[in-house]
Amino acid sequence: MESNYVNWELTASVKQLLMQIHPLKYLFFELTQHCNLRCAHCGSRCPDYADRSELSAENYKSVVDRVAQAVPTNQLMFCITGGEPLLNKDWFEICSYITQKGFSWGMTSNGTLIDEVCVRRLAQAEMKTVSISLDGLKESHEQLRGVPGCFDQAVNAIRLLKNSGLFRAVQVVTVVNRLNYAELPRLYELVKSLNVDSWKLTPIEPMGKAKEVQGFFLSPGEHYQLLGFIKSKRQTAPFEVTYGCSHLLPEEYDSTVRKQPFLCGAGTMIASIASNGDILPCLDIDCRDHVKQGNILQDDFVDVWENKFELFRRNKANTSPTCRDCKLKQVCQGDSWHSWDFEENVPQVCFQKHIFF
Repeated sequence: MESNYVNWELTASVKQLLMQIHPLKYLFFELTQHCNLRCAHCGSRCPDYADRSELSAENYKSVVDRVAQAVPTNQLMFCITGGEPLLNKDWFEICSYITQKGFSWGMTSNGTLIDEVCVRRLAQAEMKTVSISLDGLKESHEQLRGVPGCFDQAVNAIRLLKNSGLFRAVQVVTVVNRLNYAELPRLYELVKSLNVDSWKLTPIEPMGKAKEVQGFFLSPGEHYQLLGFIKSKRQTAPFEVTYGCSHLLPEEYDSTVRKQPFLCGAGTMIASIASNGDILPCLDIDCRDHVKQGNILQDDFVDVWENKFELFRRNKANTSPTCRDCKLKQVCQGDSWHSWDFEENVPQVCFQKHIFF
C-alpha cells in the first residue's frame, strides 16, 4: 500500500538545493498599509491610515521591468497585497503593467471594496487568482475585523468573483482561532455554497497584532482536531480544502492536509517589496528592520535578490539552542521565518515539542 508519509530525507535535500539556487517564484507587492478594517489579528499591524510614504506606480513598474530582464515570465507570479490593496489609487495601472510584461498576478483582499465594477476592472487587468478573507460566520468575522457589515461585503465579493467565471481560482482564507473554531462545520457549508475553488485554513499566528490578543490561540488539542477536520474534508469536499503553508506538521499530517510538505520559501523562493520600498523576504515577518535587505529607491532589486538574503539561505536550526539536537532539523530548519524569535534564536511554534504560542 502506498504510504502517505513524507520522505523526510528527500525533503531535506530539496530544501538544501533551494537555498543554493534560490529561484524567485513569488514576488509580493505591498501596495499600501492603509486598510478600511480594524483587524484584531492583523499580521501587518496596519494602522488606520499609515503615516509612511508609499511608492508610486512608476516605482513598482520599474521593479517589474527589472525583473522581466532576469526572470522568465512563466517562472514568477506577482502577489498583490496590503493593507487593503484596492485602496491604492494606482492598483489598476500597476497590475495591468504586470500583465503587459507577461507575468501572472493574484491578489489578497478583504473583499469589502469589490463590487460589479471592480470585478470587471480586475478582469480587464487579467487577474488570475484572488483570495478573500472570511474569518468565521457573521458575528465572529465582524468581531475580529472590527467593522459592522464587512461579513456581508466579503461574502458578496466572493459570489461576484466566482459567478463571473473570469478568474482561474477564487479562494477563501480563514484564520482559525477560538472565536470561529466551533463554527468550522457551518462555515464549511457556507464556503461550499459559494462554489469556490479552494478554502485555506491556517491557525492564528504569533505575529503582528495577534501577539497582543488574549484568548484567541488554539490549544494543542484543538490544533490537532483542526488538522483532522482538514484531512477529512480533503477526502470529501467538491473543492480543495488545505492547511496553510506554515509549519512542519506531525508526520501523519504533513502530506495529507496540503499538496506538499512544509517549506518556508522566505528569501529562497519568495521576496517582497513593502509599500515604502523596503526589500524583504516575507511581509509576515514581524522584525522588519532586522530582515530588511535593501530598498528599491536606492538598490537594484535583482542584484539584492542574487547577492543578499544570506540570513535566509542557511539552516537556522543548526545554531538554535532548542533545535540543534532535533532529528528533524534538516527538514524543519527551525520552522517558518515569520514565527522565528530573532532575539532568542528559537522557533515560537514547534509541532515536534507540542504546539505552543
